[in-house]
Amino acid sequence: MVKHPRLTITLANGARLTKGRIGQGVSLEGYGQYLDLGNTGDKCMGNLDKCRNGLTISLWIKARRLEDGTYFLSSPSNTLSYEYGQLVSRFFMNGKMWEVSTPNVRADHWHQVEMSWSPKDGVELYLDGRKQGATNTWSSFQGDDPTVGKTYVGRSKDNSKKTVNALVDEIQYIYAQRDQAIASGQLQGLSISQVSITL
Repeated sequence: MVKHPRLTITLANGARLTKGRIGQGVSLEGYGQYLDLGNTGDKCMGNLDKCRNGLTISLWIKARRLEDGTYFLSSPSNTLSYEYGQLVSRFFMNGKMWEVSTPNVRADHWHQVEMSWSPKDGVELYLDGRKQGATNTWSSFQGDDPTVGKTYVGRSKDNSKKTVNALVDEIQYIYAQRDQAIASGQLQGLSISQVSITL
């Protein structure tokens, strides 16, 4: 277990704390290890219906291997996965899905990933501070009920057998669009975000 004031975080199947990008991170070795952040359907981080001002997710990742079909993050409202040579960010709400991706992620290299969503402007994806893509176009999607879904680091919400082989550090869920989060200092660590997971 990792102590956190708002979440119950479980290190599953041998996931362990180790040296991260900034202080301590978590090591996931691709053999069933993941973090379980619990049911977050009552919070913006797990249910976009609760995100009046949008949502920005920031984390550091260092994939030892990049394997298709693996997930760095997953919940009923958002995912960050690696598919067909692309890092893919998706957000889901009320039967809508927004998606943006980048091929610029590398194995064995620390990357800061920022995913940002708002109902008006759609989704943006940044890698190491550089915008990789954005879209406000959505497609129809048959989704899960976000009020009962869990949030995971290192596995998909549907299948715990295929897990990511990576180091993950400094996960932040900020209840604002990225531009607002930067303007308020929340993305630069100058003030406490709504949910910040320091391992």
